[in-house]
Amino acid sequence: FEVAAAVPRTNNPVTKTDVQGVNTCCCIPHGQMLMTATLPYSIFSGNEALMVQVGVKNESSKAIEKVSIELIEEVRISAQNHSDTFRNVLVTYGMEGIAAGAVVEPAGVPLSLPPSFANCSMRHPLLTISHHLEVRADTPCCVTNPYIQLPVTLCRPVEVSVFQQPPAVMGGRAGASQGVPIVQATPYQPNTE
Repeated sequence: FEVAAAVPRTNNPVTKTDVQGVNTCCCIPHGQMLMTATLPYSIFSGNEALMVQVGVKNESSKAIEKVSIELIEEVRISAQNHSDTFRNVLVTYGMEGIAAGAVVEPAGVPLSLPPSFANCSMRHPLLTISHHLEVRADTPCCVTNPYIQLPVTLCRPVEVSVFQQPPAVMGGRAGASQGVPIVQATPYQPNTE
């Protein structure tokens, strides 16, 4: 059987902002680009909609080509002073470009998590699996892309299998005919403190 407790959540939103100055020839200013991303909380489970609020203020004379939002998984394996890191994109979403001088007010972008995923977030000296949300505004050549990284923790879905007693057999309970004592089974109750 599977054991799962409710996903612990706080009501503290996670917000980050990045401001990039736009220059040409390394010294001629052309304004700035400001990008903000907010998550209502940072712990999610499978089958949930991860709702990220993204806002962009392009106060420059250069257009933003597109805004990319990706949920990234990084798996780091370490042993005997050697390590290797693998990067996977779990979910991706693209927003349209933003004209020079335009403002996109913060709006919700829903990213649907898959019903199940191979790895939950975890940290161990030998194996670390971390997840984060990357929000990146792709800009023309020679302009630094505004970039935000929000940490995310992924857990297994909170649904568990229905608890069932061992099946009964003819003439009594399963195992009773072999002299095996049967104890009334009780479902696991996670510590909710």
